[in-house]
Amino acid sequence: MKPFQSAGIATVLGLLAFQAAGAQGIDRTKPPELGPPPRVSLPPIITRQLPNGLKLMIVEQHELPLADFVLLVGSGATANAGSKAGVANLTAAMLREGTTSRKSLEIADQVACLGINLSSSSSWESSTLSLHTPTAQLDSALARFADVALHPSFPANEFDRLKKTRLTELLQLRDQGPAIANVAFPAIVYGNSHPYGAALIGTET
Repeated sequence: MKPFQSAGIATVLGLLAFQAAGAQGIDRTKPPELGPPPRVSLPPIITRQLPNGLKLMIVEQHELPLADFVLLVGSGATANAGSKAGVANLTAAMLREGTTSRKSLEIADQVACLGINLSSSSSWESSTLSLHTPTAQLDSALARFADVALHPSFPANEFDRLKKTRLTELLQLRDQGPAIANVAFPAIVYGNSHPYGAALIGTET
């Protein structure tokens, strides 16, 4: 069958489908009307205050045997005054690179063995440490979570490795138009002396 014959058959079939829909009382010339918005029922947020002053917010959903934890610290890139651009971002990246009792590879192996996700990040106003774990591994996962949060050792060899990786990443970003714009725009708006004017990832310096 030739291409134009196939296209003709498809057109005929489309017209037949359109006519069939019209026979069923569906007006295809008008867009469908939106129905009422669905009702959203969110679980309540339970707030507790721990003896050490830490504010705990809990949201319970029991559909899946999973638990998520987020430790939020109210300090981020805006605390990087002067020439310290990128320090908060690099510090967050270093959290998983070793503690006083576990080396970087040990943390990675244990995370993989438990089937959990342990990640850290930093934004302008805050830094976070996040844990996603099956409830069956809750005790072991929380032990790793607490160790990374409370006992990071910032080993020199891992810092040197991460620093070289970061320098390579900064070099690669020079060839990416959107990345260049993302660096230039806040610098123009806020100025180089303001924390918002520097990239979260920092600079080579």
